[in-house]
Amino acid sequence: MSSPREIDPEIRELRTYTLFRSLNEVELGVVRGLLEPFVIDKAGGVLFDRGAAPDGAWLVRQGLLRVEIPRPDERVLEVARLGPGTAVGELALVDPAPRGLRVRALEPSRLWRLDGEKFAALRRQNNPTAYRIIRNVALMMCDRLRSNNLLIEHDRLTQRSQVLAEVSQVGGAAPAGGGSLWDTLRNMFA
Repeated sequence: MSSPREIDPEIRELRTYTLFRSLNEVELGVVRGLLEPFVIDKAGGVLFDRGAAPDGAWLVRQGLLRVEIPRPDERVLEVARLGPGTAVGELALVDPAPRGLRVRALEPSRLWRLDGEKFAALRRQNNPTAYRIIRNVALMMCDRLRSNNLLIEHDRLTQRSQVLAEVSQVGGAAPAGGGSLWDTLRNMFA
């Protein structure tokens, strides 16, 4: 009776990333060949900045990253925090546009970079692994879009509730049937 074959620990780790869901062990081996280790050795280090040329995707192995949007008034809007098992910058595998966000380390971090040029070569070879990863990027973008839509709707409803509260405090009437935020504002200032 033979014992089950031991799976490479790095391949086992790659299975934990959403970017690689549904990839088999052979495909994960292909992915492993595209990865380069990278270390940010101190908090505050910038992984990439808004406007930078895309060079691939990043996989957080250890540490904590902050995804942020730098604002013209020097403020920074935090979009997300990413820990081990997450990916960032994966849209670069599909679209070579400049980076839209800044990613900064909140603590020393170890990552893998999925090299964009090597990935493009895999795509040119029509390797099915590349297209499974692209599908996963698309699914991740769909998840983020849904999440952002919920946040926008929540924010809109919160603003609407605040406007309605202010309208009632000054003796105004809220629109019948609820109405939209635009209707509320129009009625308030008509």
